[in-house]
Amino acid sequence: MAGSALQRPTPSVDKTAGMVQQAGQEGIQDPNETIGGDIPGSEPATPEEQDALDRVVTAGQAALMENEKIRNSVLDQVKNSQDPSEGIARGAVTLMGALDDQSQGQIPETVIFAATMELAEEIATLSNENPETPDIDEGVWQRSTEHVVSQLAEEYGIDPMEIQGLMDSVPDEEKQRIAAERGGYYA
Repeated sequence: MAGSALQRPTPSVDKTAGMVQQAGQEGIQDPNETIGGDIPGSEPATPEEQDALDRVVTAGQAALMENEKIRNSVLDQVKNSQDPSEGIARGAVTLMGALDDQSQGQIPETVIFAATMELAEEIATLSNENPETPDIDEGVWQRSTEHVVSQLAEEYGIDPMEIQGLMDSVPDEEKQRIAAERGGYYA
């Protein structure tokens, strides 16, 4: 996001300063883990990519759990959006942008999509746990993944058709298996 011509609101991440560099010591060590998750064609993550993904997601989760201002901001986006799927995506992309800015652009581009999707899943879970925000079902989640793709494309210049094509290439049976493993969410 560094150098982006877009002006976007950035939540304060003062309580998580430095976490992008320091967090993630107990990250996933599976050498077959891919940055693209279960998307066909995803290459196995390098140890450096997996470490970066773990650190970014850990920092984002800490921001959501430990910083009430950030948590309330993303939940307000879900609650106040006409379509909660847009609020989930906006919250995840904004949080990812704040983490990227905090790292001074050191987050590898190869992990931004996967990290943003994991942060979106965290926001959906928080929304389901909060009685003031809408429940996020499979349909809302599917729409939020599409919004994440388009918003990341806008923010980072990623080709949304390439990402969407990869997501669409997953067979329905595989989507159902992934959703079952993730508690109802695919992506």
